[in-house]
Amino acid sequence: MRETPHASLARSAGSGRRVLIAAVASAASFAGLYAAAPAQAENAYQQFARFGRCPFNNPEAADCTVARSSGGSEFAAGNMTVHLAKPLVLQGGLHPFEEGPRENELEFIAAEGAETLVRTNEVAPPLEEVVEPALLSESETARYDEAVSKKQTKDTVTLELAGPPATIGLNVSNLILESGTALNLPVKVRLNNRFLGPNCYVGSNASPINIYLTTGTSGTLTGKAGTLKVRGNGEFLELKADSLVNNTYAAPAVSGCGVSGGADAALDAKIGLPSPEGKNASIIEGTLFLASAERVRELFG
Repeated sequence: MRETPHASLARSAGSGRRVLIAAVASAASFAGLYAAAPAQAENAYQQFARFGRCPFNNPEAADCTVARSSGGSEFAAGNMTVHLAKPLVLQGGLHPFEEGPRENELEFIAAEGAETLVRTNEVAPPLEEVVEPALLSESETARYDEAVSKKQTKDTVTLELAGPPATIGLNVSNLILESGTALNLPVKVRLNNRFLGPNCYVGSNASPINIYLTTGTSGTLTGKAGTLKVRGNGEFLELKADSLVNNTYAAPAVSGCGVSGGADAALDAKIGLPSPEGKNASIIEGTLFLASAERVRELFG
Protein backbone atom coordinates (compact mmCIF):
# COMPACT_ATOMS: atom_id res chain seq x y z
CA MET A 1 0.00 0.00 0.00
CA ARG A 2 1.36 3.45 -0.91
CA GLU A 3 2.21 5.52 2.14
CA THR A 4 0.35 8.82 2.43
CA PRO A 5 2.28 12.06 2.96
CA HIS A 6 0.80 12.20 6.48
CA ALA A 7 2.19 8.78 7.36
CA SER A 8 5.50 9.50 5.69
CA LEU A 9 5.95 12.66 7.71
CA ALA A 10 5.10 11.03 11.02
CA ARG A 11 7.55 8.21 10.31
CA SER A 12 10.38 10.42 9.13
CA ALA A 13 10.11 12.79 12.08
CA GLY A 14 11.23 9.94 14.30
CA SER A 15 13.93 8.55 12.03
CA GLY A 16 17.60 9.43 11.85
CA ARG A 17 17.65 9.59 8.06
CA ARG A 18 17.92 12.90 6.21
CA VAL A 19 14.39 12.73 4.83
CA LEU A 20 12.74 14.95 7.41
CA ILE A 21 12.75 18.19 5.48
CA ALA A 22 11.64 16.61 2.20
CA ALA A 23 8.81 14.81 4.01
CA VAL A 24 7.73 18.04 5.71
CA ALA A 25 7.49 19.75 2.34
CA SER A 26 5.49 16.84 0.93
CA ALA A 27 3.00 16.82 3.78
CA ALA A 28 2.72 20.60 3.80
CA SER A 29 1.88 20.58 0.10
CA PHE A 30 -0.73 17.89 0.73
CA ALA A 31 -2.25 19.96 3.54
CA GLY A 32 -2.29 23.17 1.49
CA LEU A 33 0.30 24.91 3.67
CA TYR A 34 3.18 25.10 1.23
CA ALA A 35 4.09 28.30 -0.57
CA ALA A 36 6.89 28.41 -3.10
CA ALA A 37 9.77 30.53 -1.88
CA PRO A 38 10.40 33.77 -3.80
CA ALA A 39 13.77 34.46 -5.35
CA GLN A 40 16.23 35.06 -2.53
CA ALA A 41 18.62 38.01 -2.68
CA GLU A 42 20.50 36.71 0.36
CA ASN A 43 23.39 34.33 -0.12
CA ALA A 44 23.64 31.05 1.77
CA TYR A 45 25.70 32.53 4.59
CA GLN A 46 23.12 35.24 5.23
CA GLN A 47 20.23 32.78 5.13
CA PHE A 48 21.86 30.34 7.54
CA ALA A 49 23.33 32.95 9.92
CA ARG A 50 20.26 32.59 12.16
CA PHE A 51 21.45 29.07 13.01
CA GLY A 52 24.72 30.35 14.42
CA ARG A 53 23.89 29.06 17.93
CA CYS A 54 23.17 25.54 16.69
CA PRO A 55 25.53 22.87 18.12
CA PHE A 56 26.24 21.63 14.59
CA ASN A 57 29.51 19.98 15.62
CA ASN A 58 27.64 17.74 18.08
CA PRO A 59 27.30 14.37 16.30
CA GLU A 60 23.88 13.92 17.92
CA ALA A 61 22.49 17.02 16.20
CA ALA A 62 20.69 16.08 12.99
CA ASP A 63 18.97 19.42 12.54
CA CYS A 64 19.19 23.03 13.67
CA THR A 65 16.20 25.11 14.67
CA VAL A 66 15.30 28.64 15.71
CA ALA A 67 11.79 29.71 16.69
CA ARG A 68 10.93 33.34 17.34
CA SER A 69 7.61 34.58 18.70
CA SER A 70 5.78 37.68 17.53
CA GLY A 71 3.75 40.33 19.33
CA GLY A 72 0.50 38.38 19.48
CA SER A 73 1.87 35.91 22.03
CA GLU A 74 0.78 35.71 25.66
CA PHE A 75 0.99 33.53 28.76
CA ALA A 76 -1.65 33.25 31.48
CA ALA A 77 -1.55 31.56 34.88
CA GLY A 78 -4.56 31.95 37.11
CA ASN A 79 -5.73 35.56 36.97
CA MET A 80 -2.42 36.86 35.62
CA THR A 81 -1.94 37.39 31.90
CA VAL A 82 1.39 38.49 30.49
CA HIS A 83 1.66 39.77 26.93
CA LEU A 84 4.96 38.70 25.37
CA ALA A 85 5.86 41.93 23.61
CA LYS A 86 9.51 40.94 23.14
CA PRO A 87 10.45 37.97 20.93
CA LEU A 88 10.62 34.68 22.78
CA VAL A 89 13.50 32.79 21.16
CA LEU A 90 13.91 29.01 21.26
CA GLN A 91 17.06 27.71 19.60
CA GLY A 92 19.41 24.75 19.44
CA GLY A 93 19.94 21.41 17.80
CA LEU A 94 17.51 18.53 17.26
CA HIS A 95 18.05 14.81 17.74
CA PRO A 96 15.49 12.25 16.51
CA PHE A 97 14.21 9.58 18.86
CA GLU A 98 14.47 6.21 17.13
CA GLU A 99 11.93 4.36 19.28
CA GLY A 100 9.93 4.45 22.49
CA PRO A 101 7.15 6.79 23.63
CA ARG A 102 8.84 9.82 22.03
CA GLU A 103 9.75 8.20 18.70
CA ASN A 104 7.88 10.82 16.67
CA GLU A 105 9.57 13.68 18.50
CA LEU A 106 12.81 15.56 18.06
CA GLU A 107 14.76 16.11 21.27
CA PHE A 108 16.40 19.49 21.81
CA ILE A 109 20.15 19.81 22.21
CA ALA A 110 21.39 22.90 24.06
CA ALA A 111 22.26 25.97 22.02
CA GLU A 112 25.97 26.69 21.59
CA GLY A 113 27.18 29.58 23.75
CA ALA A 114 23.68 30.90 24.44
CA GLU A 115 20.44 30.04 26.22
CA THR A 116 18.21 27.50 24.54
CA LEU A 117 15.15 29.46 25.66
CA VAL A 118 16.36 33.06 25.70
CA ARG A 119 15.09 34.90 28.75
CA THR A 120 13.52 38.33 28.31
CA ASN A 121 11.87 40.49 30.95
CA GLU A 122 8.27 41.39 30.19
CA VAL A 123 6.04 43.92 31.95
CA ALA A 124 3.93 42.19 34.60
CA PRO A 125 0.87 43.47 36.45
CA PRO A 126 1.94 45.91 39.21
CA LEU A 127 2.46 44.79 42.79
CA GLU A 128 -1.02 45.89 43.88
CA GLU A 129 -2.57 43.48 41.35
CA VAL A 130 -0.59 40.41 42.38
CA VAL A 131 -0.45 40.72 46.18
CA GLU A 132 -3.28 40.47 48.74
CA PRO A 133 -1.96 42.69 51.60
CA ALA A 134 -4.35 41.26 54.20
CA LEU A 135 -2.49 37.93 54.06
CA LEU A 136 0.94 39.40 54.75
CA SER A 137 2.68 39.14 58.09
CA GLU A 138 3.45 42.31 60.03
CA SER A 139 7.02 42.45 58.75
CA GLU A 140 5.99 41.73 55.16
CA THR A 141 3.22 44.32 55.42
CA ALA A 142 5.80 46.92 56.43
CA ARG A 143 7.92 46.02 53.41
CA TYR A 144 4.89 46.10 51.13
CA ASP A 145 3.72 49.51 52.41
CA GLU A 146 7.22 50.88 51.88
CA ALA A 147 7.30 49.62 48.29
CA VAL A 148 3.91 51.20 47.57
CA SER A 149 4.81 54.51 49.22
CA LYS A 150 8.03 54.70 47.22
CA LYS A 151 6.17 53.67 44.05
CA GLN A 152 8.37 50.58 43.68
CA THR A 153 5.46 48.50 42.43
CA LYS A 154 6.50 47.79 38.83
CA ASP A 155 7.03 44.07 38.21
CA THR A 156 8.73 42.09 35.50
CA VAL A 157 7.96 38.53 34.51
CA THR A 158 10.30 36.12 32.76
CA LEU A 159 9.60 32.75 31.19
CA GLU A 160 12.52 30.42 31.85
CA LEU A 161 13.22 26.88 30.77
CA ALA A 162 12.57 24.45 33.64
CA GLY A 163 15.09 21.66 33.34
CA PRO A 164 17.63 20.70 30.69
CA PRO A 165 16.99 21.35 26.97
CA ALA A 166 16.42 17.60 26.42
CA THR A 167 13.06 17.99 28.19
CA ILE A 168 11.80 20.04 25.22
CA GLY A 169 10.17 17.96 22.51
CA LEU A 170 9.29 19.03 18.96
CA ASN A 171 6.94 16.96 16.80
CA VAL A 172 7.19 18.35 13.27
CA SER A 173 4.44 16.19 11.83
CA ASN A 174 1.95 17.38 14.47
CA LEU A 175 3.12 20.95 13.94
CA ILE A 176 2.39 20.83 10.21
CA LEU A 177 -0.74 18.70 10.32
CA GLU A 178 -2.41 20.64 13.17
CA SER A 179 -2.99 17.57 15.32
CA GLY A 180 -1.61 16.57 18.71
CA THR A 181 1.28 18.11 20.63
CA ALA A 182 3.69 20.02 18.41
CA LEU A 183 5.95 21.41 21.14
CA ASN A 184 6.35 20.39 24.76
CA LEU A 185 7.82 23.38 26.59
CA PRO A 186 8.47 22.95 30.34
CA VAL A 187 8.79 26.40 31.92
CA LYS A 188 8.90 28.25 35.20
CA VAL A 189 7.82 31.87 35.53
CA ARG A 190 9.83 34.38 37.52
CA LEU A 191 8.14 37.44 39.04
CA ASN A 192 10.57 40.11 40.14
CA ASN A 193 10.69 43.43 41.90
CA ARG A 194 12.32 44.70 45.09
CA PHE A 195 9.49 43.47 47.35
CA LEU A 196 9.11 40.05 45.74
CA GLY A 197 12.84 39.41 45.60
CA PRO A 198 14.90 37.51 43.00
CA ASN A 199 13.55 34.00 43.65
CA CYS A 200 9.79 34.38 43.26
CA TYR A 201 8.58 31.69 40.86
CA VAL A 202 5.51 29.94 39.55
CA GLY A 203 6.81 26.44 38.84
CA SER A 204 10.31 25.06 39.26
CA ASN A 205 12.77 22.65 37.69
CA ALA A 206 11.37 19.91 39.93
CA SER A 207 7.73 20.86 39.22
CA PRO A 208 7.62 22.65 35.85
CA ILE A 209 4.62 24.06 34.06
CA ASN A 210 4.43 21.65 31.15
CA ILE A 211 2.86 23.50 28.23
CA TYR A 212 1.91 21.01 25.50
CA LEU A 213 1.47 23.40 22.60
CA THR A 214 -0.49 22.49 19.49
CA THR A 215 -1.35 24.05 16.16
CA GLY A 216 -4.68 22.24 16.47
CA THR A 217 -7.30 22.72 19.18
CA SER A 218 -6.65 22.84 22.92
CA GLY A 219 -9.65 23.59 25.12
CA THR A 220 -11.25 26.78 23.80
CA LEU A 221 -8.21 27.76 21.71
CA THR A 222 -7.32 26.78 18.15
CA GLY A 223 -3.91 27.32 16.59
CA LYS A 224 -2.68 27.14 13.02
CA ALA A 225 0.35 25.76 11.21
CA GLY A 226 1.10 28.87 9.20
CA THR A 227 2.77 28.93 5.78
CA LEU A 228 5.76 26.78 4.94
CA LYS A 229 8.49 27.89 2.56
CA VAL A 230 11.18 25.45 1.42
CA ARG A 231 14.52 26.95 0.47
CA GLY A 232 17.95 25.80 -0.61
CA ASN A 233 16.98 22.53 -2.27
CA GLY A 234 15.10 21.37 0.81
CA GLU A 235 17.86 22.27 3.27
CA PHE A 236 16.22 25.29 4.84
CA LEU A 237 12.61 25.65 6.00
CA GLU A 238 10.63 28.62 7.22
CA LEU A 239 7.24 28.10 8.88
CA LYS A 240 5.78 31.58 9.08
CA ALA A 241 2.82 32.93 11.05
CA ASP A 242 2.20 29.74 12.97
CA SER A 243 0.16 29.82 16.18
CA LEU A 244 0.73 27.29 18.96
CA VAL A 245 -1.81 27.17 21.78
CA ASN A 246 -2.58 25.40 25.03
CA ASN A 247 -5.59 25.80 27.28
CA THR A 248 -5.24 22.61 29.33
CA TYR A 249 -2.14 22.96 31.55
CA ALA A 250 -2.21 23.45 35.31
CA ALA A 251 -0.30 26.24 37.07
CA PRO A 252 1.14 25.54 40.55
CA ALA A 253 1.36 27.84 43.56
CA VAL A 254 4.16 30.38 43.80
CA SER A 255 7.27 29.85 45.90
CA GLY A 256 10.13 32.00 47.16
CA CYS A 257 8.25 35.30 47.10
CA GLY A 258 9.12 37.90 49.69
CA VAL A 259 11.44 37.20 52.63
CA SER A 260 11.69 33.41 53.07
CA GLY A 261 8.48 32.93 51.08
CA GLY A 262 6.55 35.25 53.36
CA ALA A 263 4.50 36.65 50.48
CA ASP A 264 3.62 33.31 48.85
CA ALA A 265 0.10 33.03 50.27
CA ALA A 266 -0.64 36.66 49.43
CA LEU A 267 0.32 36.15 45.79
CA ASP A 268 -1.52 32.86 45.44
CA ALA A 269 -4.74 34.42 46.76
CA LYS A 270 -4.55 37.43 44.45
CA ILE A 271 -3.41 35.63 41.29
CA GLY A 272 -5.62 32.58 41.82
CA LEU A 273 -2.94 29.91 42.20
CA PRO A 274 -2.68 27.01 42.10
CA SER A 275 -4.88 27.02 39.02
CA PRO A 276 -6.30 23.77 37.55
CA GLU A 277 -6.31 22.61 33.94
CA GLY A 278 -8.55 24.67 31.70
CA LYS A 279 -8.06 27.89 33.65
CA ASN A 280 -4.73 28.85 32.07
CA ALA A 281 -3.78 29.63 28.48
CA SER A 282 -0.76 30.22 26.28
CA ILE A 283 -0.63 31.52 22.73
CA ILE A 284 2.74 31.55 20.97
CA GLU A 285 2.65 33.11 17.52
CA GLY A 286 5.69 33.48 15.33
CA THR A 287 8.07 31.81 12.89
CA LEU A 288 10.06 28.59 13.05
CA PHE A 289 13.19 27.88 11.02
CA LEU A 290 14.66 24.42 10.43
CA ALA A 291 17.87 23.41 8.68
CA SER A 292 20.14 20.42 8.30
CA ALA A 293 22.96 20.48 10.85
CA GLU A 294 25.18 19.03 8.15
CA ARG A 295 24.50 22.00 5.88
CA VAL A 296 25.10 24.51 8.67
CA ARG A 297 28.36 22.76 9.51
CA GLU A 298 29.45 22.94 5.87
CA LEU A 299 28.97 26.69 5.90
CA PHE A 300 30.27 27.61 9.35
CA GLY A 301 32.15 24.61 10.73
